[in-house]
Amino acid sequence: STRSRNKADERFQKVIKEEYTVLKNRIAEEAKVREAEDDEVVETLTAYTKKLQSSLHIINSMDT
Repeated sequence: STRSRNKADERFQKVIKEEYTVLKNRIAEEAKVREAEDDEVVETLTAYTKKLQSSLHIINSMDT
């Protein structure tokens, strides 16, 4: 019964390690995707800010 229990424990540990590895990889992939999306948001906001500043510059130059 001890051997049987040890084998069951080894199988359980193997399954847990495999699941852990899968989850770890998925989290790493998700982190990369989110980072890329965050970078895209920052780039979009930067472009929007530049256009807004340019428009305000034009408007302000018309006042003088």
